[in-house]
Amino acid sequence: MRNQKGFGTVEVIAVLVVATLISLAGWYLLNSKASTSKSLTPLASSNSNLATIVIADKATNQPLGFTDIEFSSTNGANCSTSINSSCPNNPKKWKGTTDRNGVIKISSEYIQKSNEILKKKTFNADTVGYEPIAHFDASGVPEPNDPVTIKLTLK
Repeated sequence: MRNQKGFGTVEVIAVLVVATLISLAGWYLLNSKASTSKSLTPLASSNSNLATIVIADKATNQPLGFTDIEFSSTNGANCSTSINSSCPNNPKKWKGTTDRNGVIKISSEYIQKSNEILKKKTFNADTVGYEPIAHFDASGVPEPNDPVTIKLTLK
């Protein structure tokens, strides 16, 4: 039996493999955080070209705070469902949640001739969808039968 001192080949390789795995995991986490920050920057930190929409219940005048919202818009072109699948109405959608004051901030590029705000609703235990709560034009004028009021500010 030989008297060995130090590390053997197996131990050195094991340490190198573990160090490589830790380094790769750190690199992956660092890069995934950087790409998330880049994707959120245009709406979260840039105040230029933002549309601010305040949504409140018409009956109580209370803001719809912390409400899941879907915003959709088109340029107003009326496209029927025909064989031609291309329609030049430029549909845009945004999903998010209002803040506690019923405010959403989205890129002003979403505001077009025809705009609709939908609120997330649970229809029964198995079905969740969105119900329309506001329709308005590019200047923020809502339809009179909407159950909410909106205030649109463009920057």
